[in-house]
Amino acid sequence: MQGKFTTDKAMQLAEYYRQVGQIGRFNNLLQSIMSNKKLPPQIQFQVALAYNRAKEYRQMDMVLNKCLAAMPNNTPPNVFLNIARLYSQSKNGVGMQNALKKYLAKQPRDWKAWLDLASIETQLKKPGAAREALGSALRYGGPQAREQIQKNPYLNKMLRPSPLQNKRLMGFGL
Repeated sequence: MQGKFTTDKAMQLAEYYRQVGQIGRFNNLLQSIMSNKKLPPQIQFQVALAYNRAKEYRQMDMVLNKCLAAMPNNTPPNVFLNIARLYSQSKNGVGMQNALKKYLAKQPRDWKAWLDLASIETQLKKPGAAREALGSALRYGGPQAREQIQKNPYLNKMLRPSPLQNKRLMGFGL
């Protein structure tokens, strides 16, 4: 083979290995690609996509963690949303949370993403953070957000005051 073996060619070869069921070679080639310490986040994301197609979620999560940490400040917001979606494939709540927070730092008015974050925070057993996310969803989404929250029993429950809060309010004559 003449010429340089580029990352694009390596990714194509890895995809062929995956398609013919040579998962060992597929994994070895992707690990070789990831061994490059100067690998741009865009290529890391492509490697994560390849692992996702192969349903190799543990490896995908490790690559996504590196990719997320390496993203420059000028990364378009939708990239973080796509990373969150990939993390959802592996049911990685912490990964989804981290990616959504980066997305929302750039797109704070996306009330649907705030609802997604509230759901994840609920699953991660972080009720305070979930309530904060719900507050942002309501602030930016208004009646539409409230309607969506009422359809979700877990989030709707967070909107209602707890019995302890009710007791405190009654103790003050309210």
